[in-house]
Amino acid sequence: PDQAIEGIMLGTFHSICAKMLRRHAERVQRLLDAARVRSVELAQAHGCRFAAEPRGLFGWVDTRVDTERLAQVMHDDGWLIAPGALFHATHRPRNLMRINFATTQDARFWQALQRARESLQPLS
Repeated sequence: PDQAIEGIMLGTFHSICAKMLRRHAERVQRLLDAARVRSVELAQAHGCRFAAEPRGLFGWVDTRVDTERLAQVMHDDGWLIAPGALFHATHRPRNLMRINFATTQDARFWQALQRARESLQPLS
């Protein structure tokens, strides 16, 4: 009898945990979807376009400038970005920058990026 009650309690506990986990995952997905929409809108409003359809947590932004030089200009202005060359096997100037949608929702970041891009020559 005690084992039966223990089994019921354990099953109930697992069921409650599964529901809580599902609700949490759905909430995180909604927050990420909203962050992606905001980041995409900000990027496009500041003259950037995406190299691929924005999905998931990360997106590739075509900055039209060498992202290594862009990273230095942004760093000098107090922003940290990862140049696209970090994500490729061959090291050469790249115009793509990987962004995290959850951390690029600040309009000030995109304004600084636009200023930095304008100070650099486009890649051909």
